[in-house]
Amino acid sequence: MHISETELVRFNKIALTIHECTDIDLFETTLLRSLQELVLYDNGGYFHPDPATRSVTCGKLLDTDPKIFQNYKKTYEKHDFHLNHLFSTSNILPTERRSDSNYFSAWKKSPSFAELYLANNLYHMAVINVVTQGRFTGRICMYRKLSRNDFSNSEMTLFYLLSGHIQSVYTKLQMAELYSGAWDVLEHANQGICFFDQNLHCIYVNQRANLLFKQNFCYNLYSRLQEICREFAFFHHDAYYMPTQTGTIDYKYTKINYSCFSYSHNEEHYLQIVFDYYDKKAHQNIKKGYKDLFTEREKMIVKLIAQGKTNKEISELLIISLNTVKTHIKNMLLKTGTPSRAALAVKALSPLLSTNYSNKYKKFSPVEDLYTIQ
Repeated sequence: MHISETELVRFNKIALTIHECTDIDLFETTLLRSLQELVLYDNGGYFHPDPATRSVTCGKLLDTDPKIFQNYKKTYEKHDFHLNHLFSTSNILPTERRSDSNYFSAWKKSPSFAELYLANNLYHMAVINVVTQGRFTGRICMYRKLSRNDFSNSEMTLFYLLSGHIQSVYTKLQMAELYSGAWDVLEHANQGICFFDQNLHCIYVNQRANLLFKQNFCYNLYSRLQEICREFAFFHHDAYYMPTQTGTIDYKYTKINYSCFSYSHNEEHYLQIVFDYYDKKAHQNIKKGYKDLFTEREKMIVKLIAQGKTNKEISELLIISLNTVKTHIKNMLLKTGTPSRAALAVKALSPLLSTNYSNKYKKFSPVEDLYTIQ
C-alpha cells in the first residue's frame, strides 16, 4: 500500500510525540489530537473496557458530546455484539474498519444505527485496538460523517503501523505505574532498569538503560542482563514467594552490580533487573563540570537548545552544517550521559546559563475540549 512522503513525515512526528509521553493520561490526550493530524476524522474517543463486566467503563472523548456515550451505555451497549466478541477472543485485530466487518449490513438495519450513530454523525468508523499481555485493554474509535468518504486503505495502513507504537507506549507506561506509581522515579533513575514478561520479552527500559544499550562500548550488555534474568527465572519458577537475587558481573573494564526481582500481577509473572554501570572516563568527565567539559562551540549550541531552537535553526544561526550540529549534540550526550536534547539542556542549564529558561520546559497540558468520561 502506497504511503506518501508527507504522510510518512506526519507519522514519524506523531510516533516520536507519543513516545515522549510520561503518563497514561497525557498519552491518551496527546494520541487523540495527534491522530487528527495524521488522518482527518470528525470525532472519537479512547475507551477503557472492563473485562469483569464486559463493558466500556471510562475514557476520553474528542469533539463528542458526553451525552452520546451515556446514551450508548444506557441503551445500546448490551446489544454491541462486536464488543462482546473482543472480550471473548484472543485473536484481536490491531485495526478495524467498520465497512470491512461481516456484520456491517446487519448493523445498518439495527435500531442503534439510526437512533445513535447516524443521528450523531458517527457513520464511518476506524478502530485501533490496544491489547496488553493478550488482554483487550483499550479501544480508540475514530468517526466520520456520512457526507465524507470512508477511511481509505492507505489511512488504515497508517493506523496499523502506528498501532505497534501505541501498544509499546501504553505497556511501558502501565508497567511504570504498576511498579512504582511514579514515572519520574523510574525514567530518570541513575540505575538502568529493565522489565521482562514471563517469556523474557523486554516490555520496558528506562532512559539510563536505553542510553547505555545504544553505546558501542556497551555492546552485548543487554544480552548479558537478559541471560541473568533467564537463569533467575529458571531457578525460581516454582517459588511461592517473590524472590530476589543480587550479584556482580565483570564487564570489560568495569563491574556491574545488579538486582533481580520477580513478581506477579493479574496471574502474569514479570521480571525486573536494576543495574549500575559506571564508566570511569564518563564519571571523570562529569566530575570536571560542564563548563570544562564542553568546547566553546558546544556551549553555544546547548544555550540555543535551551532557547527552544531546532537543529536547523542552530545551523543557520551559527553558520555551520546541519550534520555538524548533530555531531556536536551527539558528543555532548555521550559526555554527559543524557538521553535527549531536552535532558541535555536541563542538565547543563545551571552552570552554563544565567538566564532563567524554566518556562520553556512546561509539560504539555491536556486540551480543554477533551472530555474525560467515568
